[in-house]
Amino acid sequence: MIQFCRDNNINASTFYVWRKRLSDETVRVKKQQVIPFVIHEQAFTQPSIIKLTTPNGYQIDFESTLANQTLATSVSTRAAAQGITYFEIGAVQSVSYPNIDPVSANQFSTTQNHGGGQVRVYVFQFGYGNTNNATFAGSSVSATSSTPRCGANLSTCSAGQTVTGFLHQFDFFGASNISGTVNVSANSIASPFGFWSDSVFVQ
Repeated sequence: MIQFCRDNNINASTFYVWRKRLSDETVRVKKQQVIPFVIHEQAFTQPSIIKLTTPNGYQIDFESTLANQTLATSVSTRAAAQGITYFEIGAVQSVSYPNIDPVSANQFSTTQNHGGGQVRVYVFQFGYGNTNNATFAGSSVSATSSTPRCGANLSTCSAGQTVTGFLHQFDFFGASNISGTVNVSANSIASPFGFWSDSVFVQ
């Protein structure tokens, strides 16, 4: 220690005085407040899934935690899968005759003249099936829309009603749509299985 004082030009007596003074002082440490941190172990579980499959094979997944009311308003009620029992052209509409021109089951030709570039055909289907392309005046088109219908008379669905069929819409937009026969068809996907078709001559 004496050598250390000589090397640093410190008086030895002064060094010992300060060492004693500092060693006698109590170093006060501020008391720290300890806050307990508790971890509650929770099992990680993935919510179960509700799967809905439509008669056409489309599948929709919902989490089981979805509120019942939300699920009810998101999905229309479907009837038990029943095959097609009715498939008929119900009406024709066009740019030449923009009003609905009804077509009865035993009618072979439209009542009104629809020659023009835009012809729209409506087909009613009771039961479930896959519609094929419709043909008219050299054109072949798929359904523009297929709207669910309800009840025995295939009326517009209200909330909570059961879907029993569909209203298909086929749009033929082209300069060649002057006149000719519209052919529509569908395949039933449940009992009674079979092929359904209908046609009407559009004037």
